[in-house]
Amino acid sequence: MASYIEGTILGMRKLKCFFSRRASYVLLLLVICSELVIAQNQIENNNSGKEIYSAFDDTTFINHYLDTGDKYQLLNEDSAICYYTKALDITERSLQDSYSNDNSEELQNTLLLKKAVAFDKIGLMYYYQCQYNKSIDYFEKALTLSKELENNKMIAVLYNRLGYTYRQQNIYTKALEYFAKSLEKYEILNDQEKMASVYNGIGTIYYRQGKYEKAIKQNEKSLKIYDEYGNEYEMASLYNNISLVYYEIENFEKAIYYFEKALYIYKKLDDQKRVCVIYNNLGATFIEQGNNKKGMEYYSKSLESAKILKDSLTIANTLSNIAGIYIDMNNTSKALEYVTESLEINQAIKNKPGISITLSNISFLYNKQNNHYKAVEYALQALQVAREIGALAQEKEASLNLSDAYKGLNDFENALKYMKLNNRLKDSLLNEENSNAINEFITKYETEKKLQEYELLLKEHEIQDYKLSKSKQVVIIIVGILFLTISIFILIYRQHK
Repeated sequence: MASYIEGTILGMRKLKCFFSRRASYVLLLLVICSELVIAQNQIENNNSGKEIYSAFDDTTFINHYLDTGDKYQLLNEDSAICYYTKALDITERSLQDSYSNDNSEELQNTLLLKKAVAFDKIGLMYYYQCQYNKSIDYFEKALTLSKELENNKMIAVLYNRLGYTYRQQNIYTKALEYFAKSLEKYEILNDQEKMASVYNGIGTIYYRQGKYEKAIKQNEKSLKIYDEYGNEYEMASLYNNISLVYYEIENFEKAIYYFEKALYIYKKLDDQKRVCVIYNNLGATFIEQGNNKKGMEYYSKSLESAKILKDSLTIANTLSNIAGIYIDMNNTSKALEYVTESLEINQAIKNKPGISITLSNISFLYNKQNNHYKAVEYALQALQVAREIGALAQEKEASLNLSDAYKGLNDFENALKYMKLNNRLKDSLLNEENSNAINEFITKYETEKKLQEYELLLKEHEIQDYKLSKSKQVVIIIVGILFLTISIFILIYRQHK
């Protein structure tokens, strides 16, 4: 499957779908080291003759550790977390001192904001490491403080982060809930570009759920805003995402058209990471058109770029995609070689959705080779990981592989057990979809009912206005007749006199 872009590179071609359906570094370190030496000297100088710094002095060190952590974000997440944690420790100590010394509320609020920022940055690093539960924990802590400070900007950001994090865990109901809250805050702030980001996040969920019409509507909302602001980078991301909808409905010509629009912009912006993703997506699309030669050409470009960039996630995704080509060629041994390498990378970066998918794919391949014991081994692991992240669709695939494997081993009791589990999971996924459809129907019904009530009320008002108008006409006629009668009476009286 092609990769969905939303600020980070996400997604993986799920081989199961194809099986079952269709085929400046050193300089930066020197700068950081020199800053740390200066900071340490400042700390030692401040320590001489003074046990406790004032909260004002501490903010300098808090800012320093936060800034240093930012510089490590792209180099080493663990180091970044270390510096953010140091900033957090100083902030907490400073807050205790400020409460004891009865410092101003303004200073205390400044320190609370620094604390919220530190929590947020630590959560973001855990997000990049795919440690989503830890990420959510820190985002929630930052959110609590931001609400206390009534900082709508931070609240909106954190709702958005929680939406993306729950989405990565495939907990879509929770993700949509947080995206809706984020959107509400950004509307209050009138931050159009951030609203576009939320629309994009919602679009990714609808895409993953197979609700392509809804996905395209969210993407169009987002694209319109970015076009107005001239944000080419995000426009390219949305061209990619729109392409994926056409890819899923098998309109491959339009998919290629929009992928190429995205590729043009990324090359223009010299964003090699995104160019790498688009190569992958074009490869997947040409494969679906039945052009394996062109598909392999683009996959090779993607893999080469990803290795230069040391982009582990894209390497893993592309390896899985190449495995899909070998499956189409009935070369299961070669496919197993590539998907096993993909699994090793997913495990190294702790990408649990990727781990579950590749484990299930390996199980499928062993079943194809009639090595059913191995198929059981990998399918059980896939099932366990899928349950850990609450991914029902992946549980369903693993249970089907288990049923097939046990059937191959003539263990019909277990084959029936996992086939029943597979059917239950199918029903659960179907019920979830039906539940959403029912909720949409109720909302639509209530909206139409309110509209009918409004139209009825409008008609009543029109009737009342008509009656009132008629009454006014009658009064005017009576007054006119009365005036005329009096005038005639006066005229006759005068003539008689």
